[in-house]
Amino acid sequence: APDEMGGWSMVLFGGTDARHDPLSDMWLYHPTRGTWTPVRQTGSAPPHGLAAASTAKLRRDTVAVYGGFDSRRFSGTLRLLDLRTFCWRDVAVTDHVPRPRTHAACGIV
Repeated sequence: APDEMGGWSMVLFGGTDARHDPLSDMWLYHPTRGTWTPVRQTGSAPPHGLAAASTAKLRRDTVAVYGGFDSRRFSGTLRLLDLRTFCWRDVAVTDHVPRPRTHAACGIV
């Protein structure tokens, strides 16, 4: 997500804490200020947090998130995050769906 100075920002989502419990919070890092800001998410965010998911930036304002682990199960869900609104949406995939997974590499080609 671009920051207000025209530079770059970093979005942090999910992961696990020291007890390996999943986290579902989101933060935005502003490098020009050296600060973190909590982000309010809307839409179909992963319900129990997510760790070790694969991510790839699709466009300037969209990140794809696939798979991961929510402390109960491996995920096989593909979600898109709009970086302008921080709204999640599920992507319906109907044919040849990969098995649920975690710790997978992902990139745009």
